[in-house]
Amino acid sequence: MMVRNVGKTIKIKKTIVTEETVLKEKIVLINIVPEQKNISVTVDSFNESNELIQEKNINISNENYDFLFSANEIFDEGKQEGSYREQDLWKVMDSLETR
Repeated sequence: MMVRNVGKTIKIKKTIVTEETVLKEKIVLINIVPEQKNISVTVDSFNESNELIQEKNINISNENYDFLFSANEIFDEGKQEGSYREQDLWKVMDSLETR
């Protein structure tokens, strides 16, 4: 192969991975399919400047779906079997992320 020296300037695209602190999370979409025992949740994450830094989709299915609708003691007082509240949804999503 022939090589030559050049002094050209070109534009390249680089992907940079950085860490940011998430200060707020917002549930923006909940899609429930009871016959498939599945809940798909879209969550937006925001930094200290209130800029959207991540959008993630979390699927709660099968045994996790059943757990969400249970009256397990992990849930705050007042949780009824067969239903869920927003705080229950957060607890299940947090537990899925730490696995």
